[in-house]
Amino acid sequence: MRRETRIVIFVSSLAALGANLPYVFAPLLAPPGHRFMGHVFNPDEPNVYLAWIRQHAEGSLLAKDPFTTEGPQVGFFNLFLFALGVLSALLRLDPIWLWHASRVVGCFALVASAWALSRRALSHPLAWRLSLWLVSFGSGLGWLQALGVPLDSTDYRPRLLGLITPETVNFLSMLVNPLFSLSISLELLALSFWLDAL
Repeated sequence: MRRETRIVIFVSSLAALGANLPYVFAPLLAPPGHRFMGHVFNPDEPNVYLAWIRQHAEGSLLAKDPFTTEGPQVGFFNLFLFALGVLSALLRLDPIWLWHASRVVGCFALVASAWALSRRALSHPLAWRLSLWLVSFGSGLGWLQALGVPLDSTDYRPRLLGLITPETVNFLSMLVNPLFSLSISLELLALSFWLDAL
């Protein structure tokens, strides 16, 4: 196995481990009489996705949002969630297990696609290795503001975007939602192929 491949596997494994630790410890921290629902951020959105996966597993092509107060709604279709629904039916797995398995796949996909792009865009091996770490674990400075470090007293909201919108930070995307990490992976691969075509 080439050294580059080992580095990608190592960084991917660290990202997957880090992105899954909260899901291992959260059930242990649930107060008596309470249960961890399987989401560490914004449970509304993934619960809708899990409902869609379940509807697809039960044979529905179009999924409806069971949590809305809106009146009659058209059905929604998301290829990724449809595929998870089909897998759920075939493997007889609960949607939450497929959701978390796809988060792990998303970790590996995001890091591997970042590697593919950095190898094409950067000429020096140290540069692409560093970019791999930054893409996988880097973020903005909003977390400093959350810890009380004064960055700018006039308007801090743009700096906190990474704390409230996980899809703006790759690691948080890997932590929260496989739709985010797999979408970012596809974008990185598209850029990589575009560089090949130049």
